[in-house]
Amino acid sequence: MKRLSFTLSTLVLCATAWAATLTDAFTPEAIGVTSDSYTSWNGLSLTSSAVYAGNSALYQSCIELKSGGSTSGIVSTTSGGKVKSVSVTFNSITDNGRRIDVYGKDTAYELPSNLFNADTRGDLLGSITYQSNESSTQTLTITGDYEYIGIRSNSGYIDMDKIEITWEGEAPAVSVARPVIDVDNNDPYEGDVVTATITCETEGATIMYKLGEGAETTYTEPFTVTENTTISAWAIASDAESSVVTKDIHFKKSVANINEMNQLTANTDFRLQGRATVVYNKSGYLYIKDDTGYSLIYGSNSNAAPGNTIYNLKAFTYDYNGLFMLTNATFDVDPTDTPVEPVEYTIGQVTVGKLHHYAILKGITLSAKDGVNFTMTDAESNTLVGYDRSFADYPQDLEKTYDVEGFVGIFMGQVQFYPTKFTEFNNPEPVITYTITLDNEPGAYEGKVTVKPTVSPQELPEDVTLKYTFKGSEEAEVPAAGVELTKSGSLTFTLYAADNTTVLATAGGDYTITPLFGDLNADGRVDVSDVNVVVNIVLGKPYTNPYANE
Repeated sequence: MKRLSFTLSTLVLCATAWAATLTDAFTPEAIGVTSDSYTSWNGLSLTSSAVYAGNSALYQSCIELKSGGSTSGIVSTTSGGKVKSVSVTFNSITDNGRRIDVYGKDTAYELPSNLFNADTRGDLLGSITYQSNESSTQTLTITGDYEYIGIRSNSGYIDMDKIEITWEGEAPAVSVARPVIDVDNNDPYEGDVVTATITCETEGATIMYKLGEGAETTYTEPFTVTENTTISAWAIASDAESSVVTKDIHFKKSVANINEMNQLTANTDFRLQGRATVVYNKSGYLYIKDDTGYSLIYGSNSNAAPGNTIYNLKAFTYDYNGLFMLTNATFDVDPTDTPVEPVEYTIGQVTVGKLHHYAILKGITLSAKDGVNFTMTDAESNTLVGYDRSFADYPQDLEKTYDVEGFVGIFMGQVQFYPTKFTEFNNPEPVITYTITLDNEPGAYEGKVTVKPTVSPQELPEDVTLKYTFKGSEEAEVPAAGVELTKSGSLTFTLYAADNTTVLATAGGDYTITPLFGDLNADGRVDVSDVNVVVNIVLGKPYTNPYANE
């Protein structure tokens, strides 16, 4: 049986079709999307004979469309006649200046994604722009005989209380109320099972449904769903059929930490089991981290401060031209105070693997801005693209170098840096390594040895001192001629900074001094009596040293 689209009604009416001006009013209730996750729907007919498909979200009780992702919008897949006008009632949470584009053509649309392709979107009929100082309801009157209509956001997220499309055409001859699909859980669904109930206001109507692309089934009682799918339902009465209503079932994924979260694919609803620390929060960009990684929550209105902890995080993963982020997030805040310090990286270390990391790049020169883009260059002439998200005032003096704090990002495969702070770079004094060289290195010497130290580099700071100690004696300044040793022991030289405490260099070691005369009389010691032996040999007769007993 060919499925037709009819207006929502509690009665089955039979009449002859007539020419009329009919308005289809899109409200959150009429569309039926109940999640802040973007959901595709189709088969929707309202008052006219037009049938619509769309991709939208429910955000703060509003119909929300977005320009990112190239999938969100509303299109007619069956004509309602000739389109005459489109009216939009904006909600005040929409940013000033956001714009809806309206397209038309004479062939049917298939999906909202057609609106993002120049070959399939049709003619641009006009735009409807939200201005906070004007009426919240704006109307675009359409000239020409366009039989199909498409609307989409041209600029980010747009939240609306109602959309009205007016046609000049034939009203449907009969109508059957669309079924209503209810489930016993939140959307998106936590756990692993939900129970679905389908009702219809048309008395005596038979309700049909199917799961995904499965077989059509007559509804008799509530049923359970245990995996991601789409429930499609329609009602039949007196040989007439209602339009199809759909309900997406997608179970929320649970992850333990940010690293696991970063492994998810885009467009995944999830819940974070662990806690995360707020790194930065400004202009809807809320950066978080835990021990496993960093992430970005976009579009958050939370006043969570850096150092706070968030928990019970539920969000939706989103890929914006390669920038993996979280949207539609809800969470609780623990007002802890554990600020996160940036990690020092070189430009060469800023890679896609560091996405969303909080970093500081030191000694950076900046180019003039080209719109919001600029170039960052380090001392080795490595470069990195910077993108000014107005997190910090861009420096005026581009002759100076700066330490730049911010976050690692990416756009269309190109790694970028989003600065949050610029600080004039103070080049630290170079670290000088001092060495002490000894003309006579530690070792064995006969009789005596003089050890003279030489310090390199020779241009020493003022008030430095070179001291020595021998066999643990009190430190003394080194004589100009060096230190003479006549006994064995450990000799240490120390170069002190001006504070006489900071050690700049040391040298030394153990010296062994062997007397010129050995143990000539073999009495086990070297003393004056050994000198007597030498004199006896020289004189050829006995000699008594007058000092032998001293």
